[in-house]
Amino acid sequence: MNGMPWRVLRREWSLLIGAVLLVTLEVSHVLDWLVLQNSALVLGGLLVGVLVVAPEALNAFQSANRGEVQRSLNTLYGSSLSTLCLTVPAVLMLGEWIHTDVVLGLEPMESLLLALTL
Repeated sequence: MNGMPWRVLRREWSLLIGAVLLVTLEVSHVLDWLVLQNSALVLGGLLVGVLVVAPEALNAFQSANRGEVQRSLNTLYGSSLSTLCLTVPAVLMLGEWIHTDVVLGLEPMESLLLALTL
């Protein structure tokens, strides 16, 4: 892979996986604290949403700083659309599977727009 020795790539991947695991452990502590505070549904959902969108948003901001506006917009639109189109149906199907009512907090017109988007 681009002339890099395998041991260098293995070390980089090991560091990356280690960093992801550390962040995951810290986030789990935050989510546990939110459960104890009875605000887990709102703040936990917000935290997960930020974690999902953060890598694409960072890439988009870096592209914008380099003057690559089209790449920046494509990244932001693509990440938001994929997050919406993958997360909402998955949550709705999970709610049906475990027999739980899922409340999206949308007005009727907003529900119609969401259905048309998906």
